[in-house]
Amino acid sequence: MSLWKDIRKGWEEFFLRTSIGIGNGRCTRFWWDYWAGESKLKDLFPLLFRIASHNSALVADLWGRQGDGGGGWEVHFRRPFHDWELGEVSRFLSHISAIKIQEGEDSLIWKIERKGKFSVKSYYRSLKVENNPLFPAKEVWGSRAPLRTRFFAWEAVWGKISTVDMLMRRGWSMVNRCVLCKENEESTDHILIHCGKTRELWTVVLSSFGVVWVFPNSVRNLLLEWKIKGLEKKRSVVWKWCLFVCFGVFGESGIEECFKKKSSQI
Repeated sequence: MSLWKDIRKGWEEFFLRTSIGIGNGRCTRFWWDYWAGESKLKDLFPLLFRIASHNSALVADLWGRQGDGGGGWEVHFRRPFHDWELGEVSRFLSHISAIKIQEGEDSLIWKIERKGKFSVKSYYRSLKVENNPLFPAKEVWGSRAPLRTRFFAWEAVWGKISTVDMLMRRGWSMVNRCVLCKENEESTDHILIHCGKTRELWTVVLSSFGVVWVFPNSVRNLLLEWKIKGLEKKRSVVWKWCLFVCFGVFGESGIEECFKKKSSQI
């Protein structure tokens, strides 16, 4: 069982290097697979994914065919949209509108090879590059954000903030469950990036800039990639600050307070 678990850990890294060429859509999951660009639709549009009526549907299931041989997308949701969700709805419809179902089977494309065919050599090279990562020292200490939030970001990069997984590594006995979403295990990357509760605030921030952002898998990569071209100077300054402000909200007022509650319970 542990061997199978270790094998599964590499699947996501593998599929990040692939995309799906859509044919009839019968082998591709609408929300979960890489078929509509560089990211999964569930990651691009997390609010809509959460209220989708069929979030495990295949692409073919959500394509409505018409008598003239054409068709269109028929994606249904469990409730009406709130006003603050309409921006994401508009971006979602714009994103999928240009993609059409075709005849033939879906195909898997190996993105890092020009011919689209998998090779062990190309996969090994891509992994080798990833294992020599950059470090966001300049992004943290070169920022003009408050020093307190920069210290917190630095601790987060090193995995030193008081999350459950870190406390368990230090010998504490407790159940590893995120105190915010109560669904997944709590780690630095989860609670600052991937948790459903923190994603709600990230979505509000990104929407205010009119940005669709695919979040990386770690705080380190988020700090390295937190850049947007084309913003005017004032908005660019605000954009750089937003990252540290959000870390402060999620961290200092969230994780540390939750740590106090855990301490009192233990």
